[in-house]
Amino acid sequence: MTQLTNTIPAADYAIVGGSATSNCRLPEDAQVPGVRVVEPELFFETPYGVTTAFKLLEFDAAYTADGQTHRALAVRMHGWRKGFNWATSQGPLQVFWVLKQAGVRKIAGNAGVGGINKMLQGGDIVVADDYLDFTQQRPSSLDERWPNSVSMVEPYCPTGRKILIDRAEREFRRVQHTGIMGCSTGPYIESPAHVAFMRQAGADLVAQSTVPEINFAREIGACYAGIYLVVNPAGYVADPETRQKMYQNYKKAAPGVAKVILNTMLNWRVDEPCACQERTRPIMMPYAEEELS
Repeated sequence: MTQLTNTIPAADYAIVGGSATSNCRLPEDAQVPGVRVVEPELFFETPYGVTTAFKLLEFDAAYTADGQTHRALAVRMHGWRKGFNWATSQGPLQVFWVLKQAGVRKIAGNAGVGGINKMLQGGDIVVADDYLDFTQQRPSSLDERWPNSVSMVEPYCPTGRKILIDRAEREFRRVQHTGIMGCSTGPYIESPAHVAFMRQAGADLVAQSTVPEINFAREIGACYAGIYLVVNPAGYVADPETRQKMYQNYKKAAPGVAKVILNTMLNWRVDEPCACQERTRPIMMPYAEEELS
């Protein structure tokens, strides 16, 4: 039976897990010094329903960049619930509502992705620097009454990206420092024509989770950086051989991706000045009920 937690704990960091870390226990299998589990299973009531399980982590002051103890909330697979269609899942709404209440300021996401750029190989790591939204009927904000204008210049935090790249190069053979993430709705895997369309538009990768996460992160005033594991050529997942290779890529890379993310958290200073928080401002146009002066 799900045990609801009445109080959302304060946390500076969050890890929104995806399929790139789904084949390991985070943080346990990464074995990163200075990281411990405070609470292994927390469920929260939100305006969008009850969340999936969160873990509450603590980062030891002896290992953090600023010499302070910090806490992080970690959730698996974007908050999607087993047995439900992830394309219409309330999971991301639930997750980011919790992160907003917790006061989270730095978020790391991940995903296993299809490679659209033909130079990419299975097992490659990509630290994306931009994205294209090909989704349909995904929520654009946590609160439909949110009256702000948002700039998505540098949608991925440049500081977070720099640390991710540094840490990824210590764990993986091939790390791409830039890439454009194309996000589709799912649950259908992209057709060859859809992949060709996204390639022509400039996408290097495709996943089904980046939107709305990257938008919600900006809405709550948090920095967001993502690390992506290429597991297959985009669109080709039907044949048994490809699916077996995908499984092998997921299983082999998961602990390393988890290690990269945790070491990024330890070295990503909460108080470091960042332009991400300056990208959201009050809307600059008058409303219909306002009279011109």
